[in-house]
Amino acid sequence: MKPFTKRVSEVKIVLSPSPAQYQDARYRYSEITGTDDTYENPNIWDSLIETRTTTLVLENVSIKEAEAVAEPIRMMFPDQNVNIISANGDFVGNVTWNDQLKMFWGYPTYTEIGKSIMAKRKAEQDALGIQSSWE
Repeated sequence: MKPFTKRVSEVKIVLSPSPAQYQDARYRYSEITGTDDTYENPNIWDSLIETRTTTLVLENVSIKEAEAVAEPIRMMFPDQNVNIISANGDFVGNVTWNDQLKMFWGYPTYTEIGKSIMAKRKAEQDALGIQSSWE
């Protein structure tokens, strides 16, 4: 059995903060610490980011199934990263949906709508004579 099709007890889908939420965290950090250097007080910065991060926990699923759940979330929040972490340490770090559309249209998709969107994107690039994405 391939590792990403094996069911695991828990898989987390982690939605990173939006650009506006990062900006808010930077503002808040500078208010708290008096500096904009997030490396000076990494615990404070990590805490501010954690409160702006959304985590969805799935139970008894495979990474492949989690990828299918995560893809519509990636589409709904196209400027944010949506990563997948399993209970046994498997990790899938996704580019943003916008970046996938712009530069990585050859990357896999996990839903029919995702496949349809990427097929259209590939057709556009083929019409322009661009043969591959940034893979």
